[in-house]
Parts: sequence; C-alpha cells; structure tokens
Amino acid sequence: MKQASFKIICLVIWACVTVFYGFGDDVTNSFETRVLESFNGGDDAPYIWKAQSSRYVTPVRNANGEVVQDSSGNTVYYPITTYVAAWPAAAFGYNRSSDDPPLRSLGINGGFDRKGYNWVDLYPVLADDPDGNPYEIQIPGRVHNLDMWVWGSNLRYYIEIFLRDYRGVVHSLRLGDIAYIGWRNLRVNVP
Repeated sequence: MKQASFKIICLVIWACVTVFYGFGDDVTNSFETRVLESFNGGDDAPYIWKAQSSRYVTPVRNANGEVVQDSSGNTVYYPITTYVAAWPAAAFGYNRSSDDPPLRSLGINGGFDRKGYNWVDLYPVLADDPDGNPYEIQIPGRVHNLDMWVWGSNLRYYIEIFLRDYRGVVHSLRLGDIAYIGWRNLRVNVP
C-alpha cells in the first residue's frame, strides 16, 4: 500500500512538472534601452525645445521689480527655458571628473497671475523652422514603457506625454506628479 501511494504521488508530481514545463514561458522578450533625448543642450539634435503656457502668465521682473524687456523692446514673459548644470546623482553620480562630458538639464521657470488650471507645454521644434511647428521625435521599435528623470519642486502639477501611434491617433499618457522635492525617475507603461 505504501509503495502504491508513493508511486501515485511521484506520478502526480511528474505530471505537474511536465505540464508546467510544457506551458511555461514560451515567448522570450528582448528589451533594449534607448535614450531618445538627453536634454543636455549640447547634442547634435536637429531641434530645440520650446515652452508655451496658459494665457495667465506673469512678465519676468528683475531684482528691482522692473519688467524685463528683450533687445527688441518686447516684454519677456514666463515660461523661460534654459540649460542648467544639474543632473540626477542616482543616474550619473556625484563626483564627475574633468574628462567626463559636461552634463546639463533642461530647466523651465514659469509664473502665473491667476490660480486655476495653468499649464506649460514643452515640445521640440526644428532649429531651422521659422514657423515653430512641433517636431515629432520618432521612436524606433515597439515601445513598452517610457521613463524620464524629473526634478520635482513640490508643486501640484503633473507631467503628461503625448504620443502618436502608427495609425495617427494621439494618446496622452500621464507620467506622474511632481509634488516631491529632488530627482525621481518617472515611468509610464505604453499600452
């Protein structure tokens, strides 16, 4: 009786292992990480980054409180984009030698006159395009997720990414909130 039950248990275990092995992971995925944009400013990209915001923007003021004007005499308004010498230490480390290429990040400074639904759009534009039409960055392959290092300033804003699929349909994916202080790697799965 003991030998018969032992054989039955062994047979059941063998059957389970065979079934699990046969129907296990039969599809192998090969993932590759690609950097689409480093926001370093020194890249050889054919485009530049522009910022546009809601209509309740504040004019830029200097330290004396005077409204800043450009060389043409026009008032300068927020948002202002610039490249700053800052980077996420988790990705690139604190100590960088002089032989390493300089790292910069794209910084956006915005200001609004009214509370409410204020927004800032950041989009690439071809450097030689006089009309300033948005340039669509091509993403090669089949995309599973997108991630970006973002410095949060503990404000109640969030980041969305707009993607156009192969059929021409534009999708909005919420990358995450910036209601934190410091650098974070925000990630979104592409359905």
